Parts: sequence; structure tokens; C-alpha cells
Amino acid sequence: MIFFYFILGTIFGSFYNVVIFRLPKNLSIIYPRSHCFNCKKTIPFYLNIPILSYLICLGNCYYCKSKISIQYLLVEICTGILWSYGLLNYNFETAILFLWITGILSIIAVIDLKHYIIPTSLIFFAFVGLLIFNLIFTTNLKDSIIGLLFGLSYLGGTAIITSKIFKKQTLGFGDILLIIILGSWLGLIKVAVTIFLSAVLALIVWTIISIKKGVKINYKLPFGFYLSITSILVYISDFDYNLFF
Repeated sequence: MIFFYFILGTIFGSFYNVVIFRLPKNLSIIYPRSHCFNCKKTIPFYLNIPILSYLICLGNCYYCKSKISIQYLLVEICTGILWSYGLLNYNFETAILFLWITGILSIIAVIDLKHYIIPTSLIFFAFVGLLIFNLIFTTNLKDSIIGLLFGLSYLGGTAIITSKIFKKQTLGFGDILLIIILGSWLGLIKVAVTIFLSAVLALIVWTIISIKKGVKINYKLPFGFYLSITSILVYISDFDYNLFF
């Protein structure tokens, strides 16, 4: 079953790549069919097989040989892994929510990394999924609401304070909306850990960039990327974070 789940996940990962490329450009995610960005030729179905097509074509367009970003391969592999993990480790309803949220977070992570934006449409779809799940299945609605409020108040307060200190906007509105989703999904303890680890990771990256290019406080860091990736890792980890609280 794990192989079937993985293959199914890579198919969805291929669709995520379409969304990642087209959504920031306000293009339809349905039409036209997948095509080469350089020569514009439509990619036939037999050359659009997740993972295999990339490897067979050595990361190049079959027709014009232009380079294809390794992002496409990595998103498909990671989505296959997440689908395998979710369907093998959670009951049906929890697995569906896990795949829904992690899929949206994966898309957000790459879009924020490339464009420094978090589309509100993705936040909306994540919120709808969480709302439906919480209304029908959840047995711990209180923790979900507390996590939401904590994430919003903490990150929102941080954004206000740091904006006053540095005289500029330090966190985007998309980051604030994203933390609402993460707080509701993770609950109080895990969203607190997610925010802390994301900030540490962002600080490490900022330090590395500063060492290489010189210290500047105006470097852009895609915090939504760090939040998205860290939240998935925190959610699936078996560590008892309550030991620290």
C-alpha cells in the first residue's frame, strides 16, 4: 500500500507544481495543459509522469532542452512521502485533514520562497478545511481555538513591536493569516514551538546571508516558508513538547 500511496501523492505533487507556477501569475490552474515555459510546446501525458519524466529527461525539456527547475522533482517526492505517512499513520478523517493542510502548506512554502507572497486564496481553502473538520470531527475544539488566538496575538504583537522598532513592516499580512491556520491546526503547544523554531531557523539563514554578503537588516526572508515547513515537522513529530511547558 505504501507504494500506491506514494504514487498517488506524486500525482498531487505534480498538480501542486502547476498551482505554484500559475497562482502568483493569476493564471488558470486548469487551462491550458502543462507546457514548456520556454518553447511553449504542450507536454504529452507520457512525458508528464511524476518523478520519472524529470529523471528520464535529465531535468530538461524534451523538445528544446531548456533546464527545468529541480523544484518540480522535490515537490513531487515530498508530496509522495507526506501522502504515504499520512495515510499509513492516521485514521481516515485525520489523514484527509493532514493531506489537505500539508498540501496547501507545501504550495505556500514554495510560493513564499520564490515570490515573498502568501496568496490569501490558499489561506481561505485551508481555513474552510479546518472549519469543516472541527465542526464535524474534532473533540478538542478548545485547544484549537486557544492555539489560533495565541498564534495571532503573539505573531501579531511581534509584528507591531518590530515594525515600530525598525520603522518598517517586518511581517507580511499573509504571515499573520497563516499563523491563524497553524494555531487552529496545531493547538497551543505545537504552534508555540513552531513559531520559536521558525524564528531560529530564519535567524540562522539571515546570519549565513549576512556573513556572505554583509550585515543588512533589510534582507527579505520568506517567513511563511519557515512556518510552513516547521509546522509540518512539528505536527508529525512524536516528541512530547509539554515537557517544556
